[in-house]
Amino acid sequence: MSDSDEEWERDEYEEEEEDEDQKCPCLFCIEVHKSGEDVLEHCRVKHSFSLMKFKSLLKLDYYECIKLINYIRKEHPSVAGIMSISTPPFPWSDDVYLKPILPDDPLLQIDYEDEEDVEKAKIQNHIFDDNISDVNEQIISDLRRRLHNSQITLKKTEEQLAQSLYDIQCMRQTMNGIFSEDRCKVEDKKSEDDEYFSSYSHYGIHAEMLKDQVRMESYQVFIYRNPELFKDKVVLDVGCGTGILSMFAIKSGARHVIAVDQSDIIHKAMEIARENEVHDRITFIHGCIEEVVLPVERVDIVISEWMGYCLLFESMLDSVLFARDKWLKDSRQIYPNHCSLSLVAMGDEYEYQCHVGIWDDIGGFKMSCMKEDVLKEAVIMTVDQYSLISSDDVIKKFDLTRVKPADLEFESRFSLTMQHNTQCHALVAYFDIGFEVPTYRVYFSTSPQDTPTHWKQTVFFFREPVKVLTGDLMRGSFSCTRNSNDHRCLNIELKAEILSFHEPNNGPVKIEQSFSLS
Repeated sequence: MSDSDEEWERDEYEEEEEDEDQKCPCLFCIEVHKSGEDVLEHCRVKHSFSLMKFKSLLKLDYYECIKLINYIRKEHPSVAGIMSISTPPFPWSDDVYLKPILPDDPLLQIDYEDEEDVEKAKIQNHIFDDNISDVNEQIISDLRRRLHNSQITLKKTEEQLAQSLYDIQCMRQTMNGIFSEDRCKVEDKKSEDDEYFSSYSHYGIHAEMLKDQVRMESYQVFIYRNPELFKDKVVLDVGCGTGILSMFAIKSGARHVIAVDQSDIIHKAMEIARENEVHDRITFIHGCIEEVVLPVERVDIVISEWMGYCLLFESMLDSVLFARDKWLKDSRQIYPNHCSLSLVAMGDEYEYQCHVGIWDDIGGFKMSCMKEDVLKEAVIMTVDQYSLISSDDVIKKFDLTRVKPADLEFESRFSLTMQHNTQCHALVAYFDIGFEVPTYRVYFSTSPQDTPTHWKQTVFFFREPVKVLTGDLMRGSFSCTRNSNDHRCLNIELKAEILSFHEPNNGPVKIEQSFSLS
């Protein structure tokens, strides 16, 4: 054998070793396979995603397939997110996705042209034809190897399925009924979450929030006036919605933003980012923050607009605190970082009659039995600042850099001094938000005395109006807990007494009512 022959065989052997050492990660999980073909089969079996069928369905050419693979590698969309795309323009259309994300990615070395698919089909149809000797032996060997591996995999899968069915049957016989109540709770919680996130898929609610001048300007001013906080930082936007906060952060100098939202509005957010040419610096992830995997180990900043009615309605703060504890390098870099909840008394005969007194006479008929149920529901409304009749009292403060989810259920004492001789019809709750940083601090309030917001105020109407005089003291307790049937709703327990210094012999007037915010 000549030296050139030996060198040729040695090179071929080294190439074979390199091929064997080459690994190919899955597009959607952390599993690694030996070849691109194995990854495609893994995606088809485990993730129910067939790249070839998807290519055919969307009529993708070779280069669009390459872009799709690099898009998935870079942006980490979910399978459901990819499968929901059916018409152009596609999120991977940008030529930036022609650049490989993984060096020597085996998936990029596969020929995805339809002509090759047709040729392979012909080979399979004639594999046992009399002219088999004319077919490339290497292709036949490869097809046989794949068939053999598929048969082995199928057999193992069938065995595992049979064992799983047997285990399930045994479990049902042994554990029947023990966890029925817990199962119901899990199913109910999933139903609650589905309904909640579905509501945020509609444009109307986002239009309302984007038109809220107080909300928009507060976040925008904070982010733009504190560029040193965001410059070259990785930012996590929890509950990104249309992605407006993510784009604020990019404009303020953030190196990259990871935007997470479980509602389908995130697909529009991707289009919005592309329309504003910031899509290459924002990674959108469709999913629940408690379940998704981020493309980084830690982030520098967490930002979110999580506030609900009465501050805590919808329980989105729980998810923000989860993100803080799991992903944030420094817990102090969460914004907003301070908030508070306050109470004030209201005297408004017109609003009381509209919500409560109306049931005393409907077309000449009494419907007073409706009152009790009506009074159990807190009312979300814009309160006239001139109907406020007492001092304010901050009943709860939260430092978001340290607060724990358990702290969001609480009981607080309050004390209000009456400032008018009138009738007291209700208590009003509102919240204040603070972005407290050394350079440029920003605050906003949802108080009736400030510019109205889409949060409005939360009103707790009394069963009957209470007479008050200037200087009278209303003191009591305000308890806030989660609804056991729907964790996103709130139960409020209100206990109060009014002490009159003008009529001390009459004794205090006591109020005790329960409300739900749902």
